[in-house]
Amino acid sequence: QQIAEILAGSEEENAEILERKAIIEQRKEDKEKTDQELREREKQRLQQETVRREQEQKEIARRKAEEAELERQREEEAKRKAEHARLVEQARIEREQLEQRAKTLDRKLDHADRAKRRLETPKLMEDAARQQKDDAEFFEKQYQDLVD
Repeated sequence: QQIAEILAGSEEENAEILERKAIIEQRKEDKEKTDQELREREKQRLQQETVRREQEQKEIARRKAEEAELERQREEEAKRKAEHARLVEQARIEREQLEQRAKTLDRKLDHADRAKRRLETPKLMEDAARQQKDDAEFFEKQYQDLVD
């Protein structure tokens, strides 16, 4: 009877041990399954993070390229404006120089005309006197021809 009790107790212990072993195995399997799921989630998260970072890097590169292009366009615009301002200033200076030359030429022509008139006045007076004399002689001759 003691042996039967020991055997019965031993069978109960074996059953309990097997039951505990099955529970431990189940927990171990559950833990492995959970760990595997966690590893998969972490792997997916890392992949998503990598994709997100790559997209961010592409976006940063795109923005830098756009900013560089805008800066290049601004520099070109500044150069065009500077060149335009330089040409406008050059045209203004040339116009002022031409106006100054025109004034100088006008004064020279005015002085030349006055000098010419001063030189011509005595000659014109002589011509007028000679013409008057010739006219008087012609009139006199015509009058004599009519009277005769």
